[in-house]
Amino acid sequence: MTVLRILLGVVLGAGIAFTALFVPLHFALNSQTASVQTSKPSQKTPAPAHGKKDPAPPNHSSSGTSDTVPLIVALIGAAIGAVYSAIAFGREVYALRPFSILGYVLDVSWSLPNTAASLLVWLPACAIAGGNFVDPDENSQRSGTFVYSDNPRGGGYSATTVGTVIGGGWSSHEEMHVWQARIFGPAYLLVYLMSLLLNMLFRLVTGKTAELSKQAYYRICFEDWAYFAGETSGGDINWGAWFLWFLLSAVYAATYIAIVIGAIAGVALVSIIAAAVLVAYSVIRAFTPTHADVEASGSAGT
Repeated sequence: MTVLRILLGVVLGAGIAFTALFVPLHFALNSQTASVQTSKPSQKTPAPAHGKKDPAPPNHSSSGTSDTVPLIVALIGAAIGAVYSAIAFGREVYALRPFSILGYVLDVSWSLPNTAASLLVWLPACAIAGGNFVDPDENSQRSGTFVYSDNPRGGGYSATTVGTVIGGGWSSHEEMHVWQARIFGPAYLLVYLMSLLLNMLFRLVTGKTAELSKQAYYRICFEDWAYFAGETSGGDINWGAWFLWFLLSAVYAATYIAIVIGAIAGVALVSIIAAAVLVAYSVIRAFTPTHADVEASGSAGT
């Protein structure tokens, strides 16, 4: 039975990942090629001399060339999806339930970069230094996660999640990181890192240098979301806080996308407005309390 699950994982993982990468890249590159060709001015071909055949027109078709890059990228993605799915299906990480199935499809398509990070970096780290693999239960199968008992990261952090791999035990806080990666896909890790760096910068600028990296970490938009809406040692979710921080995180991530789009499209105003929103958010967040501060003040009040 395990062998059949592994084989099924290989087929599904490779197929979904290949399709998710090849199809959009193929159409994007071919539509770009077509638009370039149609924009070229037509050139008249001189009439052939009497008695001579008209030479065959040169073949300007670039479909084969334009499919090379999508094919290579899709094959690499298919290999990652196949290996990941084989391990995940062998471990019974996913279950035949709606959220678990949705999570799996996203993991090997839209969120494949995050899945690759978990497969190539965090899964080996947890397997080597993350204690024991925790047998899947209802919570971990619903979220579609590999769970290990210890956190290889150390440093006082009880748990760390990369992609679909949790080192340090399952909780609603860690599950939120899994779904954040699935929602924001390729942008997730980049936005997470940029949020950390900007938080450090604006903590320095505002003179709040105590525990710089730790305070910057607690103000990452995705950490705010997970701390305010979830629990680090339980499964409860504050859905009001979940939707609030989802919206704030979506706006925050959208500013980076707007900056890039404005720069590519040559519309400087869009990039400037998006950068201004990003700076304003970072300044405000540098002065406002973290979830730990709010909890501490609430405990002191009681």
